[in-house]
Order: sequence, then structure tokens, then C-alpha cells
Amino acid sequence: MPESVILWFRRDLRLADNPALDAALADGAVIPVFILDDDTPGDRKMGGASRWWLHHSLAALDAALREKGSRLILRRGDALSVLTALAHQTGAERIHANRHFEPWWKSAESQLAQEIDLVLHDGNQLARPEDILTGSGGRYRMFTPWWRALVARMPPRKPIVTPATITAPSDWPQSDRLDDWALLPTKPDWATGFDIWHPGEAGAQAALKSFLPEIKAYDERRNLPSQRGTSRLSPHLHFGEISPATIWHHAARAASKDAEPYLREIGWRDFATNLIDQFPDYGWVNGKAGFDAMPWRKGAGADRDYVAWTKGQTGYPIVDAGMRELWATGVVHNRVRMIVASFLIKHLLIDWRRGERWFWDTLVDADYASNTSNWQWVAGTGVDAPLFSRIMAPLSQSEKFDAAGYIAKWVPELAKLGAPHIHDPDEYGMRPSNYPAKIIGHREARERALAAVQQASAAGAIAASYDEIGRSADLAIVVGGDGTMLAAARNLAHHKVPLAGINQGRLGFMTDIALSEMSESVGAILEGRHTVEERALIEAEILRGGRTLMRTVALNEAVVTKGSQARLIEFKLTIDGEYVYRLRADGVIVATPTGSTAYALSAQGPILQPTVRAFALVPLNPHVLSARPVSVSDASVIE
Repeated sequence: MPESVILWFRRDLRLADNPALDAALADGAVIPVFILDDDTPGDRKMGGASRWWLHHSLAALDAALREKGSRLILRRGDALSVLTALAHQTGAERIHANRHFEPWWKSAESQLAQEIDLVLHDGNQLARPEDILTGSGGRYRMFTPWWRALVARMPPRKPIVTPATITAPSDWPQSDRLDDWALLPTKPDWATGFDIWHPGEAGAQAALKSFLPEIKAYDERRNLPSQRGTSRLSPHLHFGEISPATIWHHAARAASKDAEPYLREIGWRDFATNLIDQFPDYGWVNGKAGFDAMPWRKGAGADRDYVAWTKGQTGYPIVDAGMRELWATGVVHNRVRMIVASFLIKHLLIDWRRGERWFWDTLVDADYASNTSNWQWVAGTGVDAPLFSRIMAPLSQSEKFDAAGYIAKWVPELAKLGAPHIHDPDEYGMRPSNYPAKIIGHREARERALAAVQQASAAGAIAASYDEIGRSADLAIVVGGDGTMLAAARNLAHHKVPLAGINQGRLGFMTDIALSEMSESVGAILEGRHTVEERALIEAEILRGGRTLMRTVALNEAVVTKGSQARLIEFKLTIDGEYVYRLRADGVIVATPTGSTAYALSAQGPILQPTVRAFALVPLNPHVLSARPVSVSDASVIE
């Protein structure tokens, strides 16, 4: 009897071009298993629309497996526990699976690999995220250069053919009944409009076959919601019912260079995976830390507007049509998807994360990488996003992209209105009594959004700078008083960056300690005497509870020019390395020390740019910037 191996299905519900299946077949008898795991993803378990799709996709996969002499084993629970128990029960010593990049699956794969021989394969991307690198070997954050680098590696490998048969084990383990999982809605059945879809591998192949004759017109028609110009392959791709490599080869063969606009969209999915691989918390953390200070609306008024948005009752026809299409079918047209997201974020000034979570529950193609990347892009918060000030005008977008037929279909209250009236019935005095007035005027919304982002920009820039310091600095110098020091300590608390404080001649240091203990921990504050050409050599320690926390310094030279506020202090600080810094006036000029990085901070925030108010970052004199310790004798004085 051949040795049994487990084939762990997740979002790769297909037999064609499935590297994990292909490898499992080479090992012996295969036990295909899918686990409904609502524990491992935490608050990212599948939403309602995705669960509807999953039910039908699993049924289709089981039928396809049975045609090959196999079957699908269904289990429910924590994947790690279920798989280890199943391996023990069946005697399987190896598990094959395709790699996934959601943070919860990466963690589960790592843990599972410690319990059993887990062999991971790459089958859901055009290329491995870690293989698309910049010239210096780094990872891309911007789509366009990433896309060029990907195209240089294309075409992808040729798809693997569907196996003729799948070797079955001598004894099958028990399986749950799919119907017992209750994935389909019943009371009420809100999925009656989902009959436009055909989940499963056969449905994916049929959708691709239907789209290929139209692919050359994709770039022109994809933005027209009243026409069917998109492939409708997104949910099939999300559930892995078809591989991106299969789509690439078929599209290139059907349209050659004319397939490029569509293939860019396939590439965007890989780019989104590249982002969550770098930033696992991208689903809830702004890609640009400056937006952490954004004053999103909250409270009863914001909640009412949010509910109106979810129900398609905003008074903006194109927005309402999109939100109603989403609820009815589990999808919203590509162009309209951007319009409705922009409306929530910028017209209603509601946090993008609330919209993303609504999409997570209502989209049949709710993909962690794509969904979060798209929302962050529209919000302007993403690492690759355009400026927040790019605010879509729903009414003009509606007319520009000829959405009259689309609106008439999804907003029947307006069906009797033709273009141009249907785009903005309020403007023409033709709004029916059963259709709501605009929830807010476009100009008012735009002005409110721009004011909000302007309000947040200063604080946001500071927050972003603190975040950069926290990721890359070995030391942060704080210029200012106790309040500035407290603010810096608070913003850097979770980064464990040592702080040095300078305030009008006082030089103090502290480590990454609790704020409540900060004042007790600064055991040495050095008072400097600022006279012309004064030289002093001072050593100090920071003490807490009789224990040395940090040994400082050598304050080599302090010079004040008569009749001027320009002050220069050059000193060396030793913290597992050597640092050389200069203080001029009320700003710090920072030199990069040997193998380390430091930043200056002020009451106005971190100093990262060449000019920030009265502060500046300039290179040190090459004579001072050296790998050896700086002494009084060789330190240069700048007037």
C-alpha cells in the first residue's frame, strides 16, 4: 500500500495547475482535506458572502475529486489541531499545501511545520513575492516599478495539467457533511441575487472562455458600468479555482500585447500580496503613519451616514447603485467600487477601515490583500497611494462613464429618468419623492475633507517621522524641555529607542522605560556654562535604584559666539558604539555614526527633512566624522 499524504486545501480549490496536488501525487495515496477554520483568522474569518461561495466551491471540488477516484474530507476547527490529529489518525507523515500570505496563515504554517513534515508550494501567484526585488535587493512598495520588474520575469511557468486519476488511501477518514456547516443563508436568504455566479473550477474556466474574445476591448470598456467589460474572474481567483498563470498564458495567446491592460490587473493582485507579505497588519494599520492623526467622524451622525451608505441611500445615484449591486450580487463594478469607497472616506469622512470591513462581509471576492490594498489606495493612506486630495466627484464620474443604464437597473426609483437627469436628479429638480436627498453636498464634503487632512497633516507628519525613527534609529536626540521629552518618549515607547535630551545647555539621557518612571530614571542632568571658547569634559551616569542604566559621554566642546544665538556643541556619546552630534542654535545637526543611525527631535517634531522650520540636517565636517573616537584635540569648531 502506498504511503498516504495529506493535501491541505485552502484558497486553491482546483485540480488544474495545482503544484501541491502534483507533488502529493508523486508521494503516494492522497487524502484531500479542507478545514473550516474560524479560529486561526481571528476577526478575519470569512464573511457571509464568501461563505456562500465557499459552500458551492467545495461541493464542486468534491465532485471533481470523485471523478478522479478521490473525495474531499471536510473538518472544522483550528487547522493546526485538526491536521496534526488527522495525520496521527491516518498515519500520514507529510502534508502538502500551497503557500498563503495572510498573516494568520503564515503563522499557522510556521507552527504546523514544527509538528509534521509540511511541504509548501507556490501556486497562487505569478511569482513569489520575495523574488520581485529592486536593484539593491529590497522589496517594492510602488506598483509601477514592481510591475516592470514582474514583467521582466514573465511569462510564468506553464500550467500543470489536471491529473487523470488521484490515488486514494485504503481507508478514508470520516468527514463532516457540508450542509451541516450552514454556510448558506436561510432566514433570510439574502443571496437570491447570487445566481449570476457559478462557483467552482468549471465555472472559472467558463468565465475565462467567455471573456477572452472580449479581452482586447477591456481597457476601453472596464470603466463603463452599464456594459459588461470585465472578466468577472475575481472571486474565482480569490478561491483559487483558477491560477493566475493559467489566465496569463490564455490571455497572452488570445490578445498578445493587447492583453497588457488586463494582465496589469492580474498583476495588481500579486502586488497586493507583496504588500501584506511586507506589512502583515495592512488590514488595520495605515500604510502612511501620518494618517493616524486623521480626525475621522464618529458618533451618531457618522453612524447614520454609514448606514445610509451601506443601504444605498446617500442621494448620489452612482453611489447608491453600486452599494445596492454589492448587496444583491456580492460584487460591485470595478470603477464604481472606487467611487463608493472614495465617497465613504472623503465625502462622509468615515474611517476607511469601516468600509473595508463592510466589503469583507458582503463581497464574494473578499480578499485580505486586495481588499485592504484597494481601500488604502483610495484613502490615500497606503504606502503606494495617491494624495488624499484626489477626491472623486461621483456626479461627474457617473456622467463621464455613462452610468445611466447601470443606475436605472439598481436604483429603480430613478429608472424613468434618462441622461443627464438620472446622474443628478436634485440638480435638475427631478428627484422623485421616494428617493433621498443628497446626504451632503459635494462642495461641502470636499471642503470638509481637505480641512480635515490639513488639520491632520502636521500631527500626521510628526507621527510618520516618529515611526521612521522607531524603525531605523539607534538613538534619538530630543531638543526641548520636559514636555518635548515626554512627547518623544510616548511616541517612541513601543520602539525601544534610547533618547538623549538637550535643553539650553542641559544634557540628559534616558532609556526606553515606562513614562511613569521617566523622571526618576534621569539621574544626571548636566548644566553647561556657555561662555566664549569654554572647554569642558564631563562624564555622567544614569542611575535608577542604585543601578547604572546608561553610561554617557564626553561633552568635548561648547562654544557660543558673542552677539549671536548660534551655539555649537560637539560631543561623543557611547552606547555600544560611537556617535558624533552637533547642536547649533535651537536645532541639532546630526551625523551618521559608525554603523548606526540617529535622529534629532524637537518640540515641532522629528527632524527628517533638509529644512524643518529653524532646524536643519547637514553633513558633518569630514574631519569630525570618523570611525575613531573624537577627542578635544581633533574636534573642529564651526563659527
